[in-house]
Amino acid sequence: MKRILIIIAAFMTIGWGSQAVAVEMDALGGVSIHGFISQGFLTSGEYNYLAHNSKTGSFEYNEMGINFSKQVTDKLRIGAQIFSRDLGDVGNNKVTIDWA
Repeated sequence: MKRILIIIAAFMTIGWGSQAVAVEMDALGGVSIHGFISQGFLTSGEYNYLAHNSKTGSFEYNEMGINFSKQVTDKLRIGAQIFSRDLGDVGNNKVTIDWA
């Protein structure tokens, strides 16, 4: 079972490469919207690392974010990013403002 999960994770990483997507919406007054999603798989042969069950493998590692920006003047751009992550006991997909 563990080998199958590793093969599936490798296929998803190699076979389904993601593309960065940026959107600029004129309906929102030129606000640019960018985002990302990342999923990881952890496995450890000797001890649990960053997750409670990494000896058997864990998908308990992901990050996602979306950011918004707008060019206000020629010399001023404003923006903010909303970020969420799960890394074992850290984050647990709590949504935070990463930067503004």
